[in-house]
Amino acid sequence: MKETIRHILKEEKIKQKVQQLIEDVGILNAIQTVGGMEVFISIMGNDFFTTQRKIEVIKEIASKFDDFGRGVLFLDEIGIEMIIGGEQFDDGSQYKSYITYVADTGRVRIQTWEFDEDGWMMYDDPIDDNHCELDDLDSREIRELFDSLVNKFLS
Repeated sequence: MKETIRHILKEEKIKQKVQQLIEDVGILNAIQTVGGMEVFISIMGNDFFTTQRKIEVIKEIASKFDDFGRGVLFLDEIGIEMIIGGEQFDDGSQYKSYITYVADTGRVRIQTWEFDEDGWMMYDDPIDDNHCELDDLDSREIRELFDSLVNKFLS
């Protein structure tokens, strides 16, 4: 029984240290410091990354890894293609909607492109070009963006 209590107290102390580390250096650096995402989740728990925390991390990545000081991270520049929607038509053509950039403010740009039946882009410009906030994306889209960015920058 004493051993179990010691183990629980030790785990809580480690969690507190990691929480302080997050406050001191940010989530990304904390993840790297403890040895990667798997170790981090084993310490902090599976429920640590709520949708709101994922949004915070996405903003941190956009801020931290923007080489040009724009506060904007263009996904194609880092090799990430983030398709969030689309529509297939009877003639084989299709629309695909992409997140093209994420800003450190949480703003995202979504462009929709039209492709012919062979997968070739039909126009030089998108057929739709919008902005929204990360909060406006659904949880699946936020999770996919989070996973893609974290995997890219922690590898």
